[in-house]
Amino acid sequence: MRPFYEQSQWGWNGDAKFKELNYRSAFYLVARWDDSLSGFCHFRFLVDDNRPVLYIYEIQIDEKCQRCGLGKRFLTILEEIAVKNHLKLLIATIFKFNVTIQIDYIAPTEKSKLQKSSHSDDSLQEN
Repeated sequence: MRPFYEQSQWGWNGDAKFKELNYRSAFYLVARWDDSLSGFCHFRFLVDDNRPVLYIYEIQIDEKCQRCGLGKRFLTILEEIAVKNHLKLLIATIFKFNVTIQIDYIAPTEKSKLQKSSHSDDSLQEN
C-alpha cells in the first residue's frame, strides 16, 4: 500500500499506518495458502453521517494471487458480515489511480443487499 499512499495527496506516514492497523476496533480477514499469506482485508464497524457502516480500510493481495478472485471473495464475505450485523452500507476509500479495485468494488452486483460507497483520495481535499 505504501506506493499508493506515496502517489496520493496524503503521502506515506508509517507511524499513522501502524496505529491504524493496530487500533483495537480493527478486524481482519486473512487468506493463507500453503502457510504463506495470500492476502488480507482490514475493516471496522463505524458510524458515518449518523449511519452504522462497515468501513473497508484496505484489501491487500499478494502479487501471485491477484486476478484469481480473492479480492472479490473478500468483498462477498464483507457484504455477508455487514448484512448479518444489520448494516446497509459498505464504504471504502479507493485511490483514484487504482482502476482495478474501482471496477471490482463499484461494479453493481445483482445479489448485493447493500449500498456501496467510496471516497477517492481527492474527495478529502482541504478548501
